[in-house]
Amino acid sequence: MEHITWLFRKKRALGNFSIEQSFQEVANAWPESAKPTWLETTHFSEGWLNRWSIIKHARSNKTDILHITGDIHFAALAWPKWRRNRPEVVLTIHDIGFINDHIGWKRWLMKKIWIAWPLRCVDQLITVSEATKEAVLREAPWFSSERITVIPTVVPQHFHLRKTEPNSHKPIALHIGLAENKNLRRHAQALQGLDIHLRIIGEPSDTDHNMLKQLGVEYSTQSKLTDAEMQEAYATSDFLIFASTLEGFGMPILEA
Repeated sequence: MEHITWLFRKKRALGNFSIEQSFQEVANAWPESAKPTWLETTHFSEGWLNRWSIIKHARSNKTDILHITGDIHFAALAWPKWRRNRPEVVLTIHDIGFINDHIGWKRWLMKKIWIAWPLRCVDQLITVSEATKEAVLREAPWFSSERITVIPTVVPQHFHLRKTEPNSHKPIALHIGLAENKNLRRHAQALQGLDIHLRIIGEPSDTDHNMLKQLGVEYSTQSKLTDAEMQEAYATSDFLIFASTLEGFGMPILEA
């Protein structure tokens, strides 16, 4: 029986757990006799030395199938096609919108390290949506679409329909995440002057706090939530505000 290893990014204290939660749901349904080994990189994906350490970590793992996921696509560089005794390498790409945060030579380099060069090393590619698949093929039209499988992100089973409607004294709008694409500023601008409370999941920066106060938006923040607390945040909010500028999949829409 082939041995499978899942390689994940190193988790941060403030979250980015959605990918891991989705894979955990898959692992829960996997036969006990053949569950994949869950491996987390030893370094954060920050700086060239850390990223080189991630590649070396991926190379040191002995397995039949190495499945890389998260924003560490470059870990596939550990196993180029010419290397002997290499495992089958599978890469899951959730989105590649981050390369559009750069222009000129920086974008060119990001594209090479996170898309073009890793794709030269993988045997199979998984994307979480048709949109991500199309985005990859636009950046790497030479990559065979027959080697791409679209598998939607799995919604964790702890999310369920709420039993009662929210009963707050004013409507609560739920905003999740503080990455630039999550669009907190425009969400706040849209709520300016309305008698609505903005519930933010995450830890806003000082700049975010100042912006919210200047706009006169009533808000509260929560972070480091357990699964049960996240379910409660959804259930006690009146609506999700999710005018994200870029998503590979958009899990909050399904979770809500």
